[in-house]
Amino acid sequence: MGMKVTGVLQEIKGFPTQSGSTMYSLKVDGELYGCGSRKPNDIEPGDTIAFEFVTKGKYKNADGRTIQLVAKGTPEQKQQAKASGGGGGFDARQDTISRQSALNSALQFTEIAVAAGALEFKASAKPADKYKILDAFVNEKMAEYYTTNTGKEYTDLGSKGTKGAALDGAEEAESDAAEDSSWR
Repeated sequence: MGMKVTGVLQEIKGFPTQSGSTMYSLKVDGELYGCGSRKPNDIEPGDTIAFEFVTKGKYKNADGRTIQLVAKGTPEQKQQAKASGGGGGFDARQDTISRQSALNSALQFTEIAVAAGALEFKASAKPADKYKILDAFVNEKMAEYYTTNTGKEYTDLGSKGTKGAALDGAEEAESDAAEDSSWR
């Protein structure tokens, strides 16, 4: 007997095999569960279902004999499942990837801008002030790239060093060093 899962069905995916048959998987609450060559009947995206599954290596396989309809989905749940199924959704894992990509792009852009002399500091600027200015610049570009690539407004998750404690006083440092800086 395997573990049991109960959740909202987002999608039933069919994958063609080399032999010409089709293998199916269920996407439930963002997780994929293989269910073999038999397409589950009487369930559709938006429904709440329950079933047992076993993990084999990195794959989770549903026991097709245990799939049960817990509750039919409301029209709103069906619409939400439709929007989040089929790879068109924006789940937590994708959000993390998008945030990492935006940060990496912002860091690379900042490195290029500094190397090209596009970001300059007053000669009297202290290293801590330079750090705060660069941190603010990276965060601004990261938010811009995240929003541009996802269509979602960037929100800070409150991690230290992102827009938290490390930027206390950044506005003052920014205004002090901004006279010779062309970053804004």
